[in-house]
Amino acid sequence: MSKFSFYGLLGNNCGIVTPYSGALKRLHEIGFSVENGIPTLRGYAKISDLAAASIPQYERYQRKLREDHVNDIARFLDNCKDEAKFLPEVVLSVKDPKVASLKSYAHKGFASISDTAKGAIKNIGYYVLEVEEGMLTRVDGNHRLEAGKDKDYYIPFSIALWNVDAEDPDNIILSDSDSDNTESESFLFYILNNTARKLEAEENFKGLVQSEKWEKEELLLINKHLPLLKYYHENYEGNPLISKDYFNSPLSQICEVLEEINNDDIDEQQFDILLIDSFKMLGQTGNFNYIKSEFENIFFQLSFYCRYKSTDFSEACKMLTLIDKWLEKYKYTGAVFTKASKIFDVAYKHISVSPKYIFMAMQYKSEQIVSDYNGALQRAVTTLNNMGANVELIAYPIMTGEGKSINITADIYDKIENCSVFLADTTEANPNVMYELGIAYNKKKPIIMVREKGKQIKVPSDIISEYYYSFNGMTELENLFVKHIRKIMETDYGIVYPG
Repeated sequence: MSKFSFYGLLGNNCGIVTPYSGALKRLHEIGFSVENGIPTLRGYAKISDLAAASIPQYERYQRKLREDHVNDIARFLDNCKDEAKFLPEVVLSVKDPKVASLKSYAHKGFASISDTAKGAIKNIGYYVLEVEEGMLTRVDGNHRLEAGKDKDYYIPFSIALWNVDAEDPDNIILSDSDSDNTESESFLFYILNNTARKLEAEENFKGLVQSEKWEKEELLLINKHLPLLKYYHENYEGNPLISKDYFNSPLSQICEVLEEINNDDIDEQQFDILLIDSFKMLGQTGNFNYIKSEFENIFFQLSFYCRYKSTDFSEACKMLTLIDKWLEKYKYTGAVFTKASKIFDVAYKHISVSPKYIFMAMQYKSEQIVSDYNGALQRAVTTLNNMGANVELIAYPIMTGEGKSINITADIYDKIENCSVFLADTTEANPNVMYELGIAYNKKKPIIMVREKGKQIKVPSDIISEYYYSFNGMTELENLFVKHIRKIMETDYGIVYPG
């Protein structure tokens, strides 16, 4: 088994200085003895040696290794320019003092120096810790060590020693204890990973895009979207025509939507178009009010994504308007959707998918009357399908046979569930029709209610004024179907009818 030696300065981390005398005076002079501090050795060593001498504590407190994070660090070490190849200190721990030794270190080069210089060096408190392979545990820096385990780069380390007998600074002993140091390590792991304020992405991006020395290829090593973020910073940042409404963290927001698009082919020219058109959509007053209210934090991202998925600005605005109506109709909020791409993809599937089914509920009167209604509906659907829109309409045949019960069948329930437009003939205020109408209303289906002119039966519905249309004869009913089904296709589903 390999043995490793780590050299560094010895001191107490976070200890309190107290009055001293006697034996403690010498320890104070070398900066080691302070009250309640954790004895710690700090120095530099090869990252490969530190990795080989230490193991993670997955079963106790360590977070599971993220291979993508390890690969990112390894790529950084392989490709980054030398002056930026910097890794922060890794924190290790001597888990079992029985397998480690610590002693004062006098380098052979010290032999030829003066006694005064020797004293100065001794007062620095230079020590060597010797351990066998895998006898240190990793408290912080596990991903860095895994990424650099085959590298000879020197990096800083801090090794917590925990239990020491330091009465004689020339003969410091790692004391045995009844248990290992896992509980202390676990607490230290929590402190290191949870107390510091995380660096905000916007702050990080600003530092990178403002750099004058980083080339495009080097920025790509850190984040593939950084060249476009830098382009934005150089060409748009500070432009007084760009409103900060819905765009208060521009670099982060641009990076987020680019991640969702996940297309490496967006060049600066295309980026200009997407960005400028997005600003135009953000600036439209009176439009997209529900999105502005409920999705303020991702309004820019959604505008940008809509423009990316559309052929031109006009189409993007139309799609965003339909998404706004769809979100409001179903009362979706930011608790349901947090990503612009998810909103667009779900909404587009709902709005534009073909075919669209039409269901009609009516009271059975006779085979002939049902046949007449079926004929009017089928002719209306044929007319709409011949208009050249990007959707196929299919009308379920109206049920024949006299209904004997208010109990709705599973077949009818499924058709209401799957329909895109619900039609109801409320002429006689039939209970079955009213029941089916209630189900459709509860499912937020687009509804068209019709009734014959001259009928005096009152329809017991709170929504009649919103959806009710009257007709006289099958030709008028057919025209009514064509007009209002088309309107629903356009406003609720984004269907475009030429002409």
